[in-house]
Amino acid sequence: MRDFNNVFMIGVGGMGMTPLAVYLAESGCHVEGYDDDLSEAVGNLLKKKGIVLRTEFQSETCYDAVIYSSAIHENHFLYKKAFERELRLVRRGHFLAELVKDKKLLAVVGSHGKTTTTNMLVHALKAQGFNFGYLIGGLPKNESLYPGHFSQGEWVVSEVDESDGTIDAFSPAITLCVNFDWDHPDRYKTKESILETFRNLFLRTEERVILPANCPTLMGLSKDLKKIFTFGEKGDFSAKIQQQAGDEIIFETQGNFPQKTLKLPVGGEFNFKNAVAALTGAYAITNHLTEDCLGSSFRGIRRRQDILLKSGHLTVMADYAHHPTE
Repeated sequence: MRDFNNVFMIGVGGMGMTPLAVYLAESGCHVEGYDDDLSEAVGNLLKKKGIVLRTEFQSETCYDAVIYSSAIHENHFLYKKAFERELRLVRRGHFLAELVKDKKLLAVVGSHGKTTTTNMLVHALKAQGFNFGYLIGGLPKNESLYPGHFSQGEWVVSEVDESDGTIDAFSPAITLCVNFDWDHPDRYKTKESILETFRNLFLRTEERVILPANCPTLMGLSKDLKKIFTFGEKGDFSAKIQQQAGDEIIFETQGNFPQKTLKLPVGGEFNFKNAVAALTGAYAITNHLTEDCLGSSFRGIRRRQDILLKSGHLTVMADYAHHPTE
């Protein structure tokens, strides 16, 4: 990992930026940042991690980089000031790719479900006592789990976003692709163009690509790939639901998994599919699976299936999604 002593982050409260800020702070880097719409939860987290919130650059500070989110445009006042001061401006995704290039990266990609799957994967690895760093693109509901964590270990787990094109900068050790839909048509004018982006990422992946067995579109990209794991129904790694009641799923692992009965403390078919994907990723790294890899600590991600009201036959739920198939 390249040494960064001082960085400034424009849009530090974004769900891609906050985990990176925490990761950097834990690595020993001094992190400052600005955000004009900071939630109380994120603000408290950043302050707890020693990240300094400012409205301006410090004139006496020599910043190694000014990192900005894709939501920040070139006409932003801090972007313009950084440009005038000839500070190094780096988009978040490009900075992350540079930061982890000397690590073994497990990249979680796909059109939706990346954050939940990454969160599940982190829980599964932590349950094994595995030493790794991670970046989750959301706030875990379990407040004892930070969205980012730095480790001296060789592995980093992170979701990698295709929406701004920075996905092209990554060469993971393992790529876990959760699913595929044609999304972000502002960047990818055709389905074929976004498919080419995923195909190129798979080709740059050094050790293994993990794909959903029930997605013919993605499986059609696999003919040039050497080492593939598939997950889901009829995949190399699969699972079968034994019991589902409310917010709990009990399931049995099958296929190349060691046979175990596991508990998932959230409901929904999409959560079950994400769990199988996450466990496949964890097994690809460690070749091991613990009995309680999700059951006791996994609480999900904030803004995903948040229950606002539960009364009688009525449940009101708030959920974040950016794609119609969600």
